[in-house]
Amino acid sequence: MNQLKSIRYYELKKFIKWTLLFLWLSFIFYMSNQTGTTSSGMSDGIFHSMCKILPILENGKEIVIVLIRKSAHVLEYVILGVLTLEVVKEYTNDIKKTTIISLLLCLLFALLDEFHQLFLVGRAGKITDVLIDSIGYVLAICFFYFLRRNK
Repeated sequence: MNQLKSIRYYELKKFIKWTLLFLWLSFIFYMSNQTGTTSSGMSDGIFHSMCKILPILENGKEIVIVLIRKSAHVLEYVILGVLTLEVVKEYTNDIKKTTIISLLLCLLFALLDEFHQLFLVGRAGKITDVLIDSIGYVLAICFFYFLRRNK
């Protein structure tokens, strides 16, 4: 009976990890599916909120908005990296294999995401954004290794 509960718990845990990964991929796709105007409007909104706290930021609006946009890429892919590592970890105990597979999956999604943006008004698929995304999932891998080392 305990073994059956253990199997159910394991399967539920896998299901939750896959669900979170799918939801996060959907969120990234939703965000990248915005037109250039909508995306810029969101960045401007964040910028204006930040200026209420730090009015000096208004002096460097263009730079701050670029930093906001690129930071969003990094954050999206840090989370994607963590979720991908968690899913892949369910299927292998080899840390190198887990890392490589996770890295390749995140890279593939980043490439597909930028390719998708080629077809949206006011957006452009940029290889530089894929490189910025890679900073996010490399940070996730570093975090993963740090946690494993400290266990």
